[in-house]
Amino acid sequence: ATATLVEILEWRRQDVGVFVRVRAVGRVKIDDVKSLDPYFVVIADELADEPGDSEAVAKAVDEVRSLRKECCEMQSALTKDGSGLSLRTSDDFEWGHEKSKIIPEFKQDLDQMVAEHADLLKGDHVTEPELLSFLAMSGFDPVSRLKAVDLLDTEQRLAAVKELLEEQRKLLRAKQSLQSLGME
Repeated sequence: ATATLVEILEWRRQDVGVFVRVRAVGRVKIDDVKSLDPYFVVIADELADEPGDSEAVAKAVDEVRSLRKECCEMQSALTKDGSGLSLRTSDDFEWGHEKSKIIPEFKQDLDQMVAEHADLLKGDHVTEPELLSFLAMSGFDPVSRLKAVDLLDTEQRLAAVKELLEEQRKLLRAKQSLQSLGME
Protein backbone atom coordinates (compact mmCIF):
# COMPACT_ATOMS: atom_id res chain seq x y z
CA ALA A 1 0.00 0.00 0.00
CA THR A 2 1.10 3.56 -0.68
CA ALA A 3 1.05 5.84 2.35
CA THR A 4 2.07 9.35 3.27
CA LEU A 5 5.07 9.79 5.53
CA VAL A 6 4.27 12.59 7.96
CA GLU A 7 6.10 14.74 10.45
CA ILE A 8 4.22 15.48 13.67
CA LEU A 9 4.18 19.27 14.10
CA GLU A 10 1.97 19.47 17.17
CA TRP A 11 -0.05 17.19 19.41
CA ARG A 12 -2.10 17.55 22.56
CA ARG A 13 -4.43 15.39 24.55
CA GLN A 14 -8.12 16.19 24.45
CA ASP A 15 -11.05 14.99 26.53
CA VAL A 16 -11.50 12.23 24.00
CA GLY A 17 -8.49 11.28 21.91
CA VAL A 18 -5.60 13.43 20.75
CA PHE A 19 -5.37 16.46 18.46
CA VAL A 20 -2.49 16.00 16.01
CA ARG A 21 -1.25 18.44 13.35
CA VAL A 22 1.00 16.80 10.78
CA ARG A 23 2.78 17.73 7.57
CA ALA A 24 3.35 15.35 4.70
CA VAL A 25 7.06 14.93 3.98
CA GLY A 26 7.11 11.99 1.61
CA ARG A 27 5.50 8.84 0.33
CA VAL A 28 6.24 5.28 1.29
CA LYS A 29 5.29 1.78 0.23
CA ILE A 30 4.34 -0.24 3.29
CA ASP A 31 5.91 -3.68 3.11
CA ASP A 32 4.91 -5.02 6.51
CA VAL A 33 2.96 -3.91 9.59
CA LYS A 34 4.86 -4.80 12.77
CA SER A 35 2.60 -3.23 15.38
CA LEU A 36 -0.49 -1.09 15.77
CA ASP A 37 -0.43 -0.68 19.54
CA PRO A 38 0.61 1.60 21.14
CA TYR A 39 2.00 3.13 17.89
CA PHE A 40 2.01 2.26 14.22
CA VAL A 41 5.26 0.49 13.39
CA VAL A 42 5.79 -0.52 9.78
CA ILE A 43 8.54 -1.61 7.46
CA ALA A 44 8.42 0.73 4.46
CA ASP A 45 10.42 1.88 1.47
CA GLU A 46 10.48 5.52 0.41
CA LEU A 47 8.79 6.21 -2.90
CA ALA A 48 10.30 8.82 -5.17
CA ASP A 49 9.06 10.03 -8.51
CA GLU A 50 10.58 8.48 -11.58
CA PRO A 51 12.98 10.87 -13.32
CA GLY A 52 11.17 12.19 -16.35
CA ASP A 53 11.80 14.40 -19.33
CA SER A 54 12.87 17.65 -17.66
CA GLU A 55 11.76 19.75 -20.64
CA ALA A 56 8.27 18.21 -20.61
CA VAL A 57 8.03 18.61 -16.82
CA ALA A 58 9.08 22.29 -17.05
CA LYS A 59 6.42 22.91 -19.72
CA ALA A 60 3.77 21.15 -17.59
CA VAL A 61 4.79 23.20 -14.52
CA ASP A 62 4.32 26.43 -16.50
CA GLU A 63 0.90 25.28 -17.73
CA VAL A 64 -0.25 24.32 -14.22
CA ARG A 65 1.03 27.60 -12.74
CA SER A 66 -0.83 29.55 -15.42
CA LEU A 67 -4.08 27.60 -15.00
CA ARG A 68 -3.98 27.82 -11.22
CA LYS A 69 -3.33 31.60 -11.40
CA GLU A 70 -6.23 32.01 -13.82
CA CYS A 71 -8.53 30.03 -11.50
CA CYS A 72 -7.44 32.18 -8.53
CA GLU A 73 -8.12 35.39 -10.48
CA MET A 74 -11.50 34.17 -11.73
CA GLN A 75 -12.59 33.11 -8.26
CA SER A 76 -11.44 36.42 -6.81
CA ALA A 77 -13.43 38.33 -9.44
CA LEU A 78 -16.52 36.26 -8.61
CA THR A 79 -16.35 37.15 -4.93
CA LYS A 80 -15.27 40.82 -5.31
CA ASP A 81 -18.80 42.16 -5.21
CA GLY A 82 -19.12 40.91 -1.62
CA SER A 83 -21.96 38.57 -2.45
CA GLY A 84 -20.19 35.76 -0.65
CA LEU A 85 -20.41 33.53 -3.70
CA SER A 86 -19.25 30.05 -2.81
CA LEU A 87 -17.96 27.46 -5.22
CA ARG A 88 -19.27 24.71 -2.97
CA THR A 89 -22.78 23.36 -3.29
CA SER A 90 -25.15 22.85 -0.39
CA ASP A 91 -24.46 19.10 -0.63
CA ASP A 92 -20.75 19.57 0.10
CA PHE A 93 -19.34 19.05 3.55
CA GLU A 94 -15.92 19.29 5.12
CA TRP A 95 -14.17 16.72 7.27
CA GLY A 96 -12.01 18.01 10.08
CA HIS A 97 -8.85 16.75 8.39
CA GLU A 98 -9.63 18.94 5.39
CA LYS A 99 -8.74 22.08 7.34
CA SER A 100 -5.20 23.28 6.75
CA LYS A 101 -3.03 26.31 6.02
CA ILE A 102 -3.36 25.51 2.34
CA ILE A 103 -6.43 27.55 1.51
CA PRO A 104 -8.93 25.60 -0.58
CA GLU A 105 -10.97 26.94 -3.47
CA PHE A 106 -7.98 28.53 -5.24
CA LYS A 107 -7.52 31.58 -3.05
CA GLN A 108 -3.78 31.13 -2.60
CA ASP A 109 -1.14 31.56 -5.29
CA LEU A 110 0.78 28.39 -6.15
CA ASP A 111 4.19 30.07 -5.96
CA GLN A 112 3.33 31.36 -2.47
CA MET A 113 2.39 27.82 -1.45
CA VAL A 114 5.69 26.45 -2.78
CA ALA A 115 7.58 29.19 -0.91
CA GLU A 116 5.80 28.25 2.35
CA HIS A 117 6.99 24.65 1.92
CA ALA A 118 10.49 25.48 0.63
CA ASP A 119 12.11 23.69 3.59
CA LEU A 120 10.98 20.40 2.02
CA LEU A 121 13.24 21.15 -0.96
CA LYS A 122 16.39 21.26 1.18
CA GLY A 123 16.94 17.51 1.24
CA ASP A 124 16.98 15.09 -1.63
CA HIS A 125 13.44 13.87 -0.98
CA VAL A 126 11.49 16.13 -3.31
CA THR A 127 12.07 18.38 -6.31
CA GLU A 128 10.30 21.69 -6.84
CA PRO A 129 8.16 20.35 -9.73
CA GLU A 130 7.18 17.36 -7.57
CA LEU A 131 6.24 19.61 -4.64
CA LEU A 132 4.33 21.95 -6.96
CA SER A 133 2.42 19.00 -8.43
CA PHE A 134 1.20 17.99 -4.96
CA LEU A 135 0.42 21.52 -3.77
CA ALA A 136 -1.54 22.26 -6.94
CA MET A 137 -3.94 19.48 -5.89
CA SER A 138 -5.06 21.44 -2.82
CA GLY A 139 -8.65 22.54 -3.10
CA PHE A 140 -9.66 19.39 -4.91
CA ASP A 141 -11.56 16.48 -3.41
CA PRO A 142 -9.72 13.86 -1.32
CA VAL A 143 -10.18 11.12 -3.94
CA SER A 144 -8.43 13.19 -6.61
CA ARG A 145 -5.62 13.98 -4.19
CA LEU A 146 -5.20 10.32 -3.26
CA LYS A 147 -4.97 9.39 -6.94
CA ALA A 148 -2.24 12.01 -7.32
CA VAL A 149 -0.27 10.64 -4.37
CA ASP A 150 -0.33 7.22 -6.00
CA LEU A 151 1.24 8.48 -9.25
CA LEU A 152 5.00 8.00 -9.25
CA ASP A 153 5.66 10.27 -12.20
CA THR A 154 5.70 14.06 -11.79
CA GLU A 155 4.78 14.61 -15.43
CA GLN A 156 1.72 12.33 -15.10
CA ARG A 157 0.67 14.03 -11.87
CA LEU A 158 1.01 17.46 -13.48
CA ALA A 159 -1.13 16.25 -16.40
CA ALA A 160 -3.80 15.09 -13.93
CA VAL A 161 -3.65 18.44 -12.12
CA LYS A 162 -3.88 20.28 -15.44
CA GLU A 163 -7.00 18.32 -16.36
CA LEU A 164 -8.63 19.14 -13.00
CA LEU A 165 -7.71 22.82 -13.30
CA GLU A 166 -9.13 22.98 -16.83
CA GLU A 167 -12.42 21.59 -15.50
CA GLN A 168 -12.34 24.11 -12.65
CA ARG A 169 -11.74 26.92 -15.15
CA LYS A 170 -14.83 25.81 -17.13
CA LEU A 171 -16.88 25.82 -13.92
CA LEU A 172 -15.64 29.29 -12.98
CA ARG A 173 -16.38 30.64 -16.48
CA ALA A 174 -19.91 29.25 -16.24
CA LYS A 175 -20.37 30.88 -12.83
CA GLN A 176 -19.07 34.19 -14.22
CA SER A 177 -21.59 33.97 -17.07
CA LEU A 178 -24.43 33.23 -14.67
CA GLN A 179 -23.35 36.05 -12.38
CA SER A 180 -23.21 38.51 -15.27
CA LEU A 181 -26.80 37.54 -16.16
CA GLY A 182 -27.85 38.03 -12.56
CA MET A 183 -28.65 34.34 -12.14
CA GLU A 184 -26.11 33.50 -9.45
